[in-house]
Amino acid sequence: MSPKRSRRGWDRDHAISTTSWERPPEHLTADMDRNVVLEAGWGRLVFGQTFDSHEGLREVLRGEQGGRRDICLYLHDPHVLVASQPQEFFIDPSYTYRMWMHRYRPDPRPAGTVNVRQLQGDHDAEAMNRIYLRCGMVPADVDVIWDNQRTTRHVTYLIAEDT
Repeated sequence: MSPKRSRRGWDRDHAISTTSWERPPEHLTADMDRNVVLEAGWGRLVFGQTFDSHEGLREVLRGEQGGRRDICLYLHDPHVLVASQPQEFFIDPSYTYRMWMHRYRPDPRPAGTVNVRQLQGDHDAEAMNRIYLRCGMVPADVDVIWDNQRTTRHVTYLIAEDT
């Protein structure tokens, strides 16, 4: 079966990161970077679909440093990885939300009580940390956040402010 295209790109049925129960088609993975780990300031985002095996993922995830949180997203068969080492790994019940960014255009109308904008400086990163700490979360390295925002094409930090 050939992949279907939609107005947003590849059909969701053929997206690498939305079908964790099956291996993605070779044409979608041939040019993909391997073993992708992104430092996020509070820990690392580990992109499971870029790893060829659970063994490689386990090795990376075991490298989580104290006072940090590493999160693995889009891994193939997450329940199998967790079942292999249940004393080390768990499946977080939190939701993650996806926005198909390649064609996204913000609505020009104001949202009402909230304004969403991109992070504009280290002062915004410091404000994020204050919220993280109030919520009992791991604070982030302000320099890493600001560097990611300025130099990493695939990372965008968004700030939501009361209007």
